[in-house]
Amino acid sequence: MFEEINTLYSEEALLRIKLESKLQLVQQNGDVMHPKGLKISVYEPDGTKSNVVRADSAIYVKETDTYSAFGKVEVINLIEMQRVNTEELHWDKRKKEIYTSKPLSITTPNETIFGIGMTSNETFSRYKIWKTTGIFNVVEGAGPNTVVRDSTDFRPTMQAPTSPDLTPPKKEEESAPTKIVQKLPFRKDGFNDPKK
Repeated sequence: MFEEINTLYSEEALLRIKLESKLQLVQQNGDVMHPKGLKISVYEPDGTKSNVVRADSAIYVKETDTYSAFGKVEVINLIEMQRVNTEELHWDKRKKEIYTSKPLSITTPNETIFGIGMTSNETFSRYKIWKTTGIFNVVEGAGPNTVVRDSTDFRPTMQAPTSPDLTPPKKEEESAPTKIVQKLPFRKDGFNDPKK
């Protein structure tokens, strides 16, 4: 049993991870528990703090090389300005993957996404969320046929043709981009009004 833990992990003489815990219990099989909370700070090679993880409790299972955090779990990506909140989060060091099957929210300066279940890379720069809700934009494809869909209505919202003429378009019209229409929920405070 160790109290007031402050552990530094380095790689090639550079600080990479700082682990802080009020209480750490080390089992004979190599498992490690943090029943009174845990804070992990992750640093880039240039010394910049990139991620912070906080949890009410956590456990490391040596056999599977997996960390699990429980309670009020928060992950902040300081570089991408993203915040993840959930009640349970797992980090598989072998697969270099972070995942949960619990409800979660991801907040960025532009959107808040809610979901149930997620998988992510270790830096939270790329992630997949299952059963999503919230207000966010989804962009599909690239070039002239790009479609933007609103998170509250997953039907494509593209401008309808102005003419019912079914003849093939002229060559110069083929290269014209498709106009994108984005649906936003109505708000009484005028937040979505482009004039305000």
